[in-house]
Amino acid sequence: MPRSPSSIGLATSLAPGRTDQLQRLAVDSWRAAGFSVVSVNVPTEIELLRSSFPDVEFVAAARSGQKIAGKPVPFLIDLLRAAAARPGNAAIVGTINADIVLRAGTRLHDTVDDSVGPGVIMLPRVDIPDISRIPSGLENPNPAISIGYDGAFDARPLVEQIPDSAYCLGMPFWDYWLPMMAILKAWPLSAIASPEAFHQDHRTTWNQTVYFYFHALVSDLIAACRGASTEDRDADLALIVDVFANVYGKIFAQGTDATKTGAEADARRRVLADAFDSVQEVVVHHIKQRARPLAVPAPE
Repeated sequence: MPRSPSSIGLATSLAPGRTDQLQRLAVDSWRAAGFSVVSVNVPTEIELLRSSFPDVEFVAAARSGQKIAGKPVPFLIDLLRAAAARPGNAAIVGTINADIVLRAGTRLHDTVDDSVGPGVIMLPRVDIPDISRIPSGLENPNPAISIGYDGAFDARPLVEQIPDSAYCLGMPFWDYWLPMMAILKAWPLSAIASPEAFHQDHRTTWNQTVYFYFHALVSDLIAACRGASTEDRDADLALIVDVFANVYGKIFAQGTDATKTGAEADARRRVLADAFDSVQEVVVHHIKQRARPLAVPAPE
């Protein structure tokens, strides 16, 4: 039975057209773990979802990432604000992808409640072949945990300080942007280090929007570094940021130059893609190094 009342509001965006059984399993696992649930969707989606999820509170999104992503996905900050606005929630709000199922008996809620403090906690996942077979214990005691994140918990006061951005739930790189913003703003950052969240393995496909979101990530990191006060960074760091920004700007301009065609255009795009891969490696490493590992006690 779900624990009540919940002190942590968890926001998601349920998706019409996905397998309701999987999303139902996910929602039930969050509620059983002690989280309250709100789903942020455009009004037309709410009408399609309400009958399948009568126990979920829906919040109508005033905007979506349709023009960028090609589908009406909600902006990350709008999910966090929706969770923060719910009456009765305590000091923590979170967001999670709609196809993530929590481990049976997980003590994630209490661990987050005890540990978030004034900062951010990131939640990685474990990919498994069949999500419906998640046991309270794992056949593999040391499963491979993803390098990205499918959920995040934030101290409620931070929601007002998180800048608006292009990042949307269900689209790439919000899970790198949020912890990097925490690092650059000197907010305490942790990451769950035990297998608590599970995802049914499937082939991931991205279209050209992946380049938009990666460009947004790099641009935001450059802006955040440049926006830091001189007390927080020295002249050497300012020089490094300016050099990187200049080099990246040229690579991006060349890789997106619509006047180039054929082999030359392909070569330029490969250089840009390689640059994104290199940045991703550094960002992942930096987050892993800076995030405090947080193990959740085994289920009782």
